[in-house]
Amino acid sequence: AYKALLHSTPKEYQLVYADSILQSALVTKNDKIIGSAYMTKGIVFYENKLIKEALDNYLAADQYLLNVDDQYLKHKLKYGIAITKYYLGLYDEAISLLSECIVFFAEENDRAYLNSLHALSLSYSMIGNYNSSSLINAKGIVVGKEVDDYSMEPYFMLSEAVNLNVRKNYFKAISQLHIVLPKICKT
Repeated sequence: AYKALLHSTPKEYQLVYADSILQSALVTKNDKIIGSAYMTKGIVFYENKLIKEALDNYLAADQYLLNVDDQYLKHKLKYGIAITKYYLGLYDEAISLLSECIVFFAEENDRAYLNSLHALSLSYSMIGNYNSSSLINAKGIVVGKEVDDYSMEPYFMLSEAVNLNVRKNYFKAISQLHIVLPKICKT
């Protein structure tokens, strides 16, 4: 019930419900429920741009989920940790975690797979590996078409426009930005 309320309440009150979820989970003494509650609290912190607090909760969740046999939940947590590490500038760690997520989500969840590909592309760009980033952007666009999910295509295109700009291919970068920015502004 707290989770349903959390998702339907304004952001500034979500932490109250996340705390309630965690307190209720702790009473159960069930590692999967407690780990999931810490992950939910981490997500709330992340969405409120409290990155260090998000990571602290994700790492607490990780401890509870070590011996839990729910690979989807574990990879969802890995993704959260990876994105948080990306925002903290720990790109190599993010790349390692995202690479694991991609292998898992390729078979399990199309949208999570696309999100993981996009985050990996951005991470490669941040360490200056624009070739790998471009290959992943192209793959993301192809995969999106194969699974009939075009929601991430503008973001792969934006990432590629940034790569083109860094490579001094300004005309193509600007052209791609003109195509993609109206699509992103609609979301």
